[in-house]
Amino acid sequence: MLWLKAFDSVLIDSVFLAKDDTKNKRKFKFSGSIGIDGESCNVITDDIPRSTTVHLNGFKSDYRNRSPKTVDAIAKAICEHCLWYCIREGGLPNTTVKDRDESVSLESIYEKMMRSSTESDSAQIKGINLDLIHVRLRSVSSSHSIEFCANNRLVENKSISETGIKINLNEKSNNSIDNFQFNAFVRLLNKAG
Repeated sequence: MLWLKAFDSVLIDSVFLAKDDTKNKRKFKFSGSIGIDGESCNVITDDIPRSTTVHLNGFKSDYRNRSPKTVDAIAKAICEHCLWYCIREGGLPNTTVKDRDESVSLESIYEKMMRSSTESDSAQIKGINLDLIHVRLRSVSSSHSIEFCANNRLVENKSISETGIKINLNEKSNNSIDNFQFNAFVRLLNKAG
């Protein structure tokens, strides 16, 4: 619930498929001072697609003054922060950032960020199989990093400089002169047999 550091409250409106295969609509407001308020959850029969909408309300001035303002900049920051969810198998859920009459899909921002396609490798270290995914992005604000993943989630990330691992980034850039950010995602597969 880190968003409550920057916002007074959030309003969640979600249409989802329950365990019993019925379509439900849940709506509630959440704030740091009250917690969950005005919760409703009902079975629906309308042909409404599954979706979740998060309305962020009461943007606190300390955060508002330092935050990106345009939908493109906000979507780019989300893609950078959630990069693993963009490249993993199954990809990013269909996500749109909206502000009044402006909107942008995270997929379109991700495509603009990609400098080239991802490359996959595998490795075995001490009998443990690892899947390695190399990603090169057009120059963004973050440093080159290694992201450690397990159970289809990002577990930890470290800047390459703090790991002591040597990577020839000139070779990874294909001798291109434009700036890029390199991310290596390391995913635990299983113990070797």
